[in-house]
Amino acid sequence: MNTMTASRVEFDDCAYSDAQELLYEGQPYTGVVTETAPGGRLMTEQSFTRGILDGRSRAWYANGQLSDETVYAFGIPRQAREWHRAGQLRRDVTYDSRGKVVTDDAWDESGRPVKAAG
Repeated sequence: MNTMTASRVEFDDCAYSDAQELLYEGQPYTGVVTETAPGGRLMTEQSFTRGILDGRSRAWYANGQLSDETVYAFGIPRQAREWHRAGQLRRDVTYDSRGKVVTDDAWDESGRPVKAAG
């Protein structure tokens, strides 16, 4: 199977295969996929290798503040972070090589530790 390689494409120009691989022009995609709001504001940005999440996946609030970021190793999450709208870290999760949660820490908007909601 050939792999379609491009540096950056819009999510609306992609599709998913029955095997849940991200396709661009009918081929598993390697590169960055973005989703933008009307007016061009970046909403999400995800890295793929051969149609599988691999690398950083990020999303932003409408105010431009980073909302969440997950790092994947060929489809398996390795670290995930979430932020409150004002920019304070809300949650930090690390995973083992199989994607099982190792640590899961959370904070309120004042920076006080809270029980993670997961």
